[in-house]
Amino acid sequence: MKELYIIDRNVLSLISHYIKGSLQFNSEQEKMLVVLKSLDRFDVGFTMLCISSEGDLGEIQNNEEFTMALFKEARLLKKFFRYAKIDFEWYEKNNRIDYLYGVERNFKKYCYFHKAASNKVSQSINTKLRCNTKDEILELARVFDINLNDPVVTLFLAILYGSNVARKLLKPNKSSESSYNAVSDILFLKQYAMVKGQIKFYSLDICAGFLTLDKAILELSKSLIINAECVNDNEYYFEYIYSNSLFPDLSTHEFDNLLSELNINVSEF
Repeated sequence: MKELYIIDRNVLSLISHYIKGSLQFNSEQEKMLVVLKSLDRFDVGFTMLCISSEGDLGEIQNNEEFTMALFKEARLLKKFFRYAKIDFEWYEKNNRIDYLYGVERNFKKYCYFHKAASNKVSQSINTKLRCNTKDEILELARVFDINLNDPVVTLFLAILYGSNVARKLLKPNKSSESSYNAVSDILFLKQYAMVKGQIKFYSLDICAGFLTLDKAILELSKSLIINAECVNDNEYYFEYIYSNSLFPDLSTHEFDNLLSELNINVSEF
């Protein structure tokens, strides 16, 4: 295998509709279908990591619901791809489906944090109140035991400092579905980093990529780089590199100070 791709749930949904013939596709969807068909080769693989953590109910699922969804979605992928490999086959063959349950153990507390922090930035914040609001968001992160440098935290601060990209992705409001979807989008990029980390850990000669129709994710990927160092079979050390363009209202000096407060190394983006 030379290429391995992580796919977003919207791409899986597109595949489902294509197989059923139940949808008229727009130009972006048509382009994605062309890409997917071009990747149906023996030297290409697709991973279920992101699909498994996000689930298909629009809410957090238990292990039984996960298992049912995984089998259904694996069948969809195998029906669409005649030649490309699906990693679910390996997990099933080696009785390791349980590995996929714990891909993101923090999903639930991320959602709770999103709901709480959304109340802080749902409306534009007076510049004089930004410092207090920043401290309140960071205190919420501590309450929920989330690292201050985690994107689910820093993206709320990006909203506070004028980022439309972060606002589009996080969609700060009181909707539980909005929290679930926003967290899923952030974790999509983290899991892509995990895939690359696994490839490096095992010294594999494989190129990794991701496929999504979500414009907010694509925009964020231009301003945030996530590196994941795999320290053993299923543990990772994450490094986050942010572009100051994600914090448009901050000067370079203010941006560097914020990263320092969040314990994020200042790196060239």
